[in-house]
Amino acid sequence: MHFVHEQDHHAVFGVLFKGVTKDNEELEKILQLAEHKGHGKVNLMKLSGAKKVDRCAYQGSLTTKPFTEETHWVVSMKTEEASWDQIRRYKELVGRKANARKLQDLHGRPVVCYRDGSDNNNGYVSVGDSGSDSGNDSDYDYSSDDSDS
Repeated sequence: MHFVHEQDHHAVFGVLFKGVTKDNEELEKILQLAEHKGHGKVNLMKLSGAKKVDRCAYQGSLTTKPFTEETHWVVSMKTEEASWDQIRRYKELVGRKANARKLQDLHGRPVVCYRDGSDNNNGYVSVGDSGSDSGNDSDYDYSSDDSDS
């Protein structure tokens, strides 16, 4: 799911969801706003309840027309949970508008991943800055490391 900010600039926060039986309370608030064409502020950090989120960031473009360049993307590395009903309702809301653009090459643009919610040099790994357009620019293992838990 993409959450798009369009005021002074374009920014997108991407979150992956897996289907479960229980509703995600924060996602429900977002769906209610969208279904009633309402406007409001939402705190995306509350989707998971985490204070800090492991994430990857890169400069890209919107996935729907007008495919605006220089869009700052931030994608959560944590899969969140949503009920199957919420996923169905989301699909009804976006219809065919979802992801109208084909996968694009990186063209040498870096992808920076922040672990443990850190924004400093100790918490990130730079990914995909090889300049290759092969579509396979990353060897980074995105799987969670549960050994510390």
